Amino acid sequence: MYRHKFKIISGFLFLVIFFNSIQGIQFDSSSNDVNLIPNFLPEVSMSNFDLLEDVLNTNLNQFSLGGYFSQEFRPSLEATYYALFILEKLGKLTQINFQEISDFIMSYYNSSTKLFIDDYTKRYFDTNISLYYYPYNSLLLSNCYATLALKIIDDLELIDTSAMSNFIWSCYNPETSGFIGRPYSLSLQSEWRLSTMDNTYYAVLTYNVLAGENWNSKATEREKLIDFVESLQDNLRGGGFHNDVNTNFASLQISEPNILASYFCIKTLQIFNWISAIDLPAFHGYLEDLYHPEGTYFEITAYPLIPNKSSIVTTALGLALSDLTQYTSIDRNSVLQFILSNRNPEGGFYRSPTFQDYELLDLYHIICGLEDGDELNELTIGDKQELADFLILYQHYTKGYTPTSCNYMTINLIHSIVGSLKLFERENELEIQNLYTIISKNLRTVLDNYGFIMSGAISSARIQPLEIFTIGNRQQISEVLMPLSHKSTYFGLKSLFDLRKLNDLANSYNLTYFIQGVLNTQFLDMNYPQNYGAFSHFYTNFNPSKKNALISVIYSFYAVKILEFLAEYLNLGAITSLEFDVDALATYITRHIDESTTELFFNEGYSTLPEDLLEDTFYGIYILKAINRYSLNSDKIRLFILNNINYSNIKSVYFSFKLAQLLDLNILFDIQQTHQLIQDIYSAELHEFYCTTANDLISQEAVFYISEMAKTDSVRILTNYPAEVPLGGSLNMSAELCNLVLKDFGPYTTVKIESDQLGTKIMEIQADYSFKKQLTISAVANNYPSVTGEIVVYDSNLKVTSFPFEIPTTYDSMISIKKVEDQTKISLAINASLVFATGMQPIFGGKAFIKVYKGQLHIDSKNFLVNDLLRHTEFTLDYYPAVEGIYEIEVYLDDGIDPASKLLGNYTYICEDPDYTGGYRTEANEFLPLIIFLGITPGLALIFSYKKDLPKRLIKKLSSKK
Repeated sequence: MYRHKFKIISGFLFLVIFFNSIQGIQFDSSSNDVNLIPNFLPEVSMSNFDLLEDVLNTNLNQFSLGGYFSQEFRPSLEATYYALFILEKLGKLTQINFQEISDFIMSYYNSSTKLFIDDYTKRYFDTNISLYYYPYNSLLLSNCYATLALKIIDDLELIDTSAMSNFIWSCYNPETSGFIGRPYSLSLQSEWRLSTMDNTYYAVLTYNVLAGENWNSKATEREKLIDFVESLQDNLRGGGFHNDVNTNFASLQISEPNILASYFCIKTLQIFNWISAIDLPAFHGYLEDLYHPEGTYFEITAYPLIPNKSSIVTTALGLALSDLTQYTSIDRNSVLQFILSNRNPEGGFYRSPTFQDYELLDLYHIICGLEDGDELNELTIGDKQELADFLILYQHYTKGYTPTSCNYMTINLIHSIVGSLKLFERENELEIQNLYTIISKNLRTVLDNYGFIMSGAISSARIQPLEIFTIGNRQQISEVLMPLSHKSTYFGLKSLFDLRKLNDLANSYNLTYFIQGVLNTQFLDMNYPQNYGAFSHFYTNFNPSKKNALISVIYSFYAVKILEFLAEYLNLGAITSLEFDVDALATYITRHIDESTTELFFNEGYSTLPEDLLEDTFYGIYILKAINRYSLNSDKIRLFILNNINYSNIKSVYFSFKLAQLLDLNILFDIQQTHQLIQDIYSAELHEFYCTTANDLISQEAVFYISEMAKTDSVRILTNYPAEVPLGGSLNMSAELCNLVLKDFGPYTTVKIESDQLGTKIMEIQADYSFKKQLTISAVANNYPSVTGEIVVYDSNLKVTSFPFEIPTTYDSMISIKKVEDQTKISLAINASLVFATGMQPIFGGKAFIKVYKGQLHIDSKNFLVNDLLRHTEFTLDYYPAVEGIYEIEVYLDDGIDPASKLLGNYTYICEDPDYTGGYRTEANEFLPLIIFLGITPGLALIFSYKKDLPKRLIKKLSSKK
């Protein structure tokens, strides 16, 4: 037997390839990334691809049904109280789960301080009065809201009511009376010591509940509070009420006097049963000034900056104030009809017929007004149910309520969904024209500076959501969020581009104005060296101090992104040729670089959270690279990433990945932990991703983070096939794909085996998302000594990568040789079979031949006669030398498979006399069959010689010649 085989190093081959294009899966086989597939990726019921599909499909379905992507706004104690109040007045409290609401409220209760603090309260503590003051969200108000909410669900025993009463009175201003938003102290800034009526009304209302309406212990304070309220009536400006005594400070962010401050004042006096203490004729005159008989509505102030902005809300409050103060000079039925007829399709109320937006505070005040006006009975049973159902738009997954309806999308959310779908080439599934209309409505112009606002529908909300507005001292909330900024502008432009609608915008607006709007925001005031050269959030006429306070690297990053994006779109060349101070921008970045002996990162000093520092470092490094000023130590940045990446936080992983990608850092990310992270942060109930494995906060940008990593991270391919395969046998091949996010790359991914020898075969996907294929290697010459081809990955019909393979093939031979000779000829007979995995067969198309040498001279070649039988082939040959002498005969076989002829034997034949006619001599008894055994190295000649005594006659003849 003879074995033919070729050795290889290993049967397991790894290839690292890259996604490089948002058009589809793209690969780069030249990558030197050596990440391998871990032994055990998480066992999951839904792959990470399925999770992404679920989130994106849910959003598509939501938009198809309701015309919006559901926005997850942060819940608050304030909004939760409003919702409970509304449900109570509508008689619909039975629709909610009291235990879930109670748990939500108490989750913000600190048992040590015995106080409630939610995220909106933290924003209040972050307030920088010179920048912006947040009404409605003080520490005092949040604790009042929580206490009143617990009262509604009969859970006041959960808190220390005595401690709560003491806290409320700690916020009392002993100098002027009234209440401030936090415990009073002379060391507080004057604006913080300012008593306001929103704080005062809820403090009085809450204490009244806690004290059981017994003010005996606070009789003196009660009298002073009455005096304080009376002092806020402004008879010189029509008889209305202010919210505070400082005419230069708008504590409600509404010009004063106004109807809301007047409502707080009158309602406070109602608790004291002392409404008659005010100047009623003057106040009635004020109501007359606010009332518009031709429209049967009330305005919010006598001189509004934007008329009719909140007329439905203020009309409900006007109706209440008319009843509370017995003002009768209104058309009551028409006023009521004005309120009730301005319902929105979702079942609630518009803010006004002109400004058809709404927030929970609006509905709360409308219900307050209808209740105080004793008109709730005008709502039918169906009306009340619709209003109760309307509150679902404000219900948060934590079971609390948000101040803003979930159908008000932000540009951030639109970009996240549109961008993710674009990455997966699914943007055509979007309602493109509707989205274009929505995005376009967010376009704003400020003196020819164009930009997109985060959400135009809620830009005028009285309670600005945390998701779009957080400016302050950056001690409680480090990020500066402005409703109109370069970030929202970039997201708007990029979303339109992804929707193929940017040309439509360009047909109506000069896109260079967007560029100029960015260039106009570079901060070049040398009195503020730390931020000199940065870009502010958007064009404003703020003074330099205020601009400086709002500087954040995120806005410089998105300023650069807009410049890059539009410069490419408009073919303007490199952004460094645009008119801004490149060196000043580079200086701003480098001045905030924090470098040690081992690490380097960007640090503005507002946050110590590693994920924030990673994010800001990416922004800073990106800017330097974009303006060709990068010269930092990348190894230190790499070490900073390795020391700070947190595999329980998707934001941390994403910006670590982006930094490594930006600087081409060789970082071995932990694929197993990242895959597990994505599984852990997914919510099957909400069809969203949380930010961390703590599952406490939904991150709607996470779907874009995950999608981008899925489409741009390097893909690891593991191929598995045997080291060799026998001809006629089966070849089992498998391939596995994965990257930081995916193991399953979706239904459009096809893996094929393509080979000139084997043809094109599609590999079947398995339950574990691997790809497998079993092939039969035909026993033909074309498949020896190896089969070659490629494992090819397709995205749809686009070939995106190919991985070459070469697998040695083997087969066996069984060969025997019989030699018979006399003085005139030598006869040779060969029996040969090829042994494949399917069994033995003849050597079809093979041949055997001899080469004849005399001395050292090749004198002849002869072919054997061939006879193919059932399982073997017979080769026969009689060779007659022409002259006597000693011949060396080499026997060869071409087996039809191996292209090389195999030397089977070497024989010495002595021809005594070619004319000899004597008897036939056989040496069959001297014959030894020649067998080619398994395992002999190809090409090694097997030489068998038979030694015989030379005939004396030939020896004598040869001697005489010599």
